[in-house]
Order: sequence, then structure tokens, then C-alpha cells
Amino acid sequence: MPIRGPGRTKSIRHWAAHLGGRLLAAASSGQVNHILLGHLVLAFAQRLHATIDFDGVLGYTPDDRAEEAADLARARALVATLPGTVREVSYDTGGGDRWIRHVGDLQFLRAWLQHPDFRLVK
Repeated sequence: MPIRGPGRTKSIRHWAAHLGGRLLAAASSGQVNHILLGHLVLAFAQRLHATIDFDGVLGYTPDDRAEEAADLARARALVATLPGTVREVSYDTGGGDRWIRHVGDLQFLRAWLQHPDFRLVK
């Protein structure tokens, strides 16, 4: 999905090799672009029998640091309502902090694409 973070300037080939997989990214926003990219990922994942790394927490929109726990709880509740398998994968954000990203299967992505709150992580 989208390339984020301090390594943003690295090439897509670099990230695909680093991650040991394929990376699809779009430098655009908006619901139509999210849906288009989501369907492209679905087609690739189906053909390659791959899992999908969403590069962040789905359904999570950080508004205020003070409400972070509540926002994360809402995102987790949303993801739990969808069929398929999704996992939280912990990673180091630097400076000793950790965060999570969602990784899901084809069935989960199909359901997420149909959800009214569907959007990809920016």
C-alpha cells in the first residue's frame, strides 16, 4: 500500500525487495482512488495467493493524542466485524516506541472493500 515514513523517498523496487513481496502504492487520495487501488491489490493478492499488508491500522484516524486509545479501540472493533483473517503486527517506530499495522487475507480485503467506511491507510 502507500509508502509512508522516513523512507518515503526510497524507490518502490527497494521496498518490494526489502519486504520480500510486491508493493502497490498510489500518490493520490480520494475515495475513488482508494477503491481502485484496493481492487488492484485484491486482483494481485488473488493471483499471487498473497496476504495484504495494509501499512497501518485500518479504520484508525488519529485526531487527538489524548483520545488515541479510544480511536484504536474503535478501529479494532470495526476490523473485528469483518469476515476473513486480519492480524495486528507490531513494529518499532524508532526511539523505543512501537505501533501496529494490519495484515489481512483476501476474504478480509473483499469485505473491507464493501464496507461503507472503506479507505486505505495514508
